Amino acid sequence: QPKLGKAMDRVMRNLAIIESEAHRLTALINDVLDIAKMEAGQESWEQRSCQLGAIIERAIATITPQAQEKNITLQVVLEPNLPDFIGDENRILQVVLNLLSNAVKFTANGLIIAQGYREQDYLRAEIIDNGPGIHPADQGKIFEPFQQGGGDVLTDKPQGTGLGLPICKKIVEHHGGTIGVHSHLGEGSTFYFSLPVPSTEATTPIS
Repeated sequence: QPKLGKAMDRVMRNLAIIESEAHRLTALINDVLDIAKMEAGQESWEQRSCQLGAIIERAIATITPQAQEKNITLQVVLEPNLPDFIGDENRILQVVLNLLSNAVKFTANGLIIAQGYREQDYLRAEIIDNGPGIHPADQGKIFEPFQQGGGDVLTDKPQGTGLGLPICKKIVEHHGGTIGVHSHLGEGSTFYFSLPVPSTEATTPIS
């Protein structure tokens, strides 16, 4: 029956929307709980020797299927013999995954580069994309809760929870590092974060 077929198609589309919104709201709730724990000092942190290069490569392997669906090439550039850092490996992996996922989400096609190198007493990771870029007025806001480039997740059509970058900021700052973005409209963006390299004399874990 043609009418029945059209009705079933409409029902399936509505169910897909409901499922998508359910996933988005679940992610939002989890992110809200995550950032609330961090702000309250209730989050548990592992402290051990970690390799930035291995974390970047693990994140690339995870994001590759998502990139392949959009014909995006992922490239890794790692300085050899990078020193370890002291911190929570899974939390730093969360940061790299978030930055890579955002790059894939906002890049139509082309190349995304993930690189890691040493810069004096810091390890620096960069995710470089050729997406639409971020307006200068929005570049500071995107690290604030519920803000996204070009709008507010609570009032505009959301493409995420608006908490991924604020959570990344808290994770990196907990490790004594910094996070930021360099971007020009129409020329792509470079998201970066730096982590301190422990000296040979003092490798006391972060409190």
